[in-house]
Amino acid sequence: MKNSLVKKMVVSTSLVSAMAITSMANAAVAPFNATYNFNIEGKYNGTASRVLTQTGNQYFYNVNASVGKLASAKQTANFVNANGAILPVSALTQYKILGAGRTTTLNFNNAKKQLVTNYKGQNKVIALPQPAYDDLSLEIQIREDLKAGKMRWFEAVDLHGCTIEQARDAVLQIIQMAKDENQNVIKIVHGKGYSQGSQGSLLKTCVNGWLQQHRAVLAFHSAPAKDGGNGALLVLLKKQQNQNSEIKR
Repeated sequence: MKNSLVKKMVVSTSLVSAMAITSMANAAVAPFNATYNFNIEGKYNGTASRVLTQTGNQYFYNVNASVGKLASAKQTANFVNANGAILPVSALTQYKILGAGRTTTLNFNNAKKQLVTNYKGQNKVIALPQPAYDDLSLEIQIREDLKAGKMRWFEAVDLHGCTIEQARDAVLQIIQMAKDENQNVIKIVHGKGYSQGSQGSLLKTCVNGWLQQHRAVLAFHSAPAKDGGNGALLVLLKKQQNQNSEIKR
């Protein structure tokens, strides 16, 4: 029961990653502060916060979640942003339930391509032949890659001329098509809303809302200028078997 509750709490707190990623549209990694409530299985109410701060080129990302006095989870990460390349420096993960728990720390030596982990007082040195990330720095790297258009998209759908209902059906169809083909990046062209008037603006708002609610969507961001800019979105989907292609109501 204990492990199950902690896992579900971590999953619940991670669901806002997509919303945090999509809310940052600046050229640089923008600091932010978000707080929210969540519920697990209709039984446990929890609160959580995600805070990203910046000092020069150093970033500090802190995620905290708790279910009353029953359980808590904490993740921290320190990383450097080198022109869109996220270089993790250190990270900590801590879970507690009924006062007992575990803590794991990670220290990255990018120059030596090594990672030093510490769990239960035991250090372990791991060679890193290629770039590696902790959970939080990976979240930011994904956001940067989406923003820069570095993720190749599988297929695109153009919603120009669609009614709201037609657009919704088209969004659901392209998401399901991508998952059927085991692809995880798509492009949705919704237009900038200038020539379409209020209908165009409404469509943009609806698409953002649908994607935030869809269980298969991990993150999304405005496309680079060459791929449509503010008139299109690049969408990152979860890689998961038997994902139900359905917008939560």
